[in-house]
Amino acid sequence: MKTSWIIKGVLGVLAIAALMSGAVMYLWNELMPVIFNLPVITFWQALGLLVLSKLLLKTGGGWSGRGPWKRHWKEKYEKMSPDDKARFREHWEKRCSQWKGPFPGDDTNC
Repeated sequence: MKTSWIIKGVLGVLAIAALMSGAVMYLWNELMPVIFNLPVITFWQALGLLVLSKLLLKTGGGWSGRGPWKRHWKEKYEKMSPDDKARFREHWEKRCSQWKGPFPGDDTNC
């Protein structure tokens, strides 16, 4: 029974990869040659683009804050005394004050 779940899982992953590669290939071939005068790509090149984008954009949690570092810093922050927490917040507010938010009038820093 466990073997059938593994086989179904592998087949599901392959099916999803095939569908996503087909979608990337279709969208690329419909848009990129017309807009940017780029060549048409094959199914395997589309799959390669998916793998490359995963490696470049998603590895290790990226900027989403979902990696082991978020947990590490959260635990460290929780163990701080109230004075240490105040100094920590002050340090980061000062450090991030040079950065503005993405929208006009948005003062949410970092």
